[in-house]
Amino acid sequence: MDDPKAGLNKPGAPASAGDEPVIHVIPERFYMAGLKKKVKAEPPKQAAAIPSPAPAGTPSPVPPPKPAKKKGGNAVILVFALVALVLIGGGGAAVYFLTRPQPTPSKMPLVNSAQPPAPAAPVCGDGKCDATESPDTCAADCQPAQPPAPAAPVCGDNKCEGDETSQSCSADCKPIFGQDTDNDGVSDLEETTIYGTNPRDADSDGDTYLDLNEIVNMFDPANPSSAGMLKSNAGIAQYDSPSGEFSVLYPKTWLATPGDQAAGGVIFKAPTGEFIQVLIVDKPANQNLMDWFLEQNPTVKSSDVQSLKTKQGNDGVLSADRMTAYVGSGPKVFVVSYDLGDQTAINYRATFQMMVRSLMVK
Repeated sequence: MDDPKAGLNKPGAPASAGDEPVIHVIPERFYMAGLKKKVKAEPPKQAAAIPSPAPAGTPSPVPPPKPAKKKGGNAVILVFALVALVLIGGGGAAVYFLTRPQPTPSKMPLVNSAQPPAPAAPVCGDGKCDATESPDTCAADCQPAQPPAPAAPVCGDNKCEGDETSQSCSADCKPIFGQDTDNDGVSDLEETTIYGTNPRDADSDGDTYLDLNEIVNMFDPANPSSAGMLKSNAGIAQYDSPSGEFSVLYPKTWLATPGDQAAGGVIFKAPTGEFIQVLIVDKPANQNLMDWFLEQNPTVKSSDVQSLKTKQGNDGVLSADRMTAYVGSGPKVFVVSYDLGDQTAINYRATFQMMVRSLMVK
């Protein structure tokens, strides 16, 4: 029997000149075996035999089959790289979020979901003027709004207002004199109720002297005789102080009542409510009356007042409003003042002057 291997070269035997070289390949499983995942090798494919120009009838040697290349090696490396990147990136993000300053959470106000109780209905007469009450709906609780109080008058603003009078603020209020029909300086009320003169004739007795001139000089304006003195007039009386310090003429119809007892005073009150008062005060005996007056009234200038003399010859000072006279006599000052009471007009100007001039110090 013929040997079927007779045409094959034995290992180590030189190839014949006519034979093709045989390529022996190391199986792929030995390359980078430590890095590759072991996978089940696919069955080797039969490699096509390379034809050789062997003589006819001689079979050509068949080379051993090439093992198939293992797939997926590069994919494994890429997966590992991606996992590493994810781990590094995730770790860095975790460190950032764990170490960054945390904002302080704002406190939310507590919300009371409970509804407040409905306000009680207003009760008229409880002394409280509630929002829904008014003077019209409940006058007992709600009083009508009062107008603002007027500003207090200011003396010296050239406005005679409020309760200012010529006596309380002569700078603002000019004196208002009672009606004087004949313009002789004696009011109609004085002529008819005190002196018995004619209010329509400035010289009632026809002696060529005005009624006012006769009155302040202690003459009777209703008697044409030169001997007619004022104290003989039917409407005039004389007052003598209980202490005997002074005497003064006054209207007989007026009421004389004691004034300040400590000051030895007296008040002569007219039927209209106006009155004239006499007081006695002390001063240094050697001090001039004008100096004493200015010392007592430091805001008054000497040019604002008027000097006078009584019928007796005592010096006097008449205040700026011409409503108070100061008559000096040694260590005493007799203060004669005219008060309007509740009147606004000066009805007894001539009588005030007469009483000051008639003052006799004893």
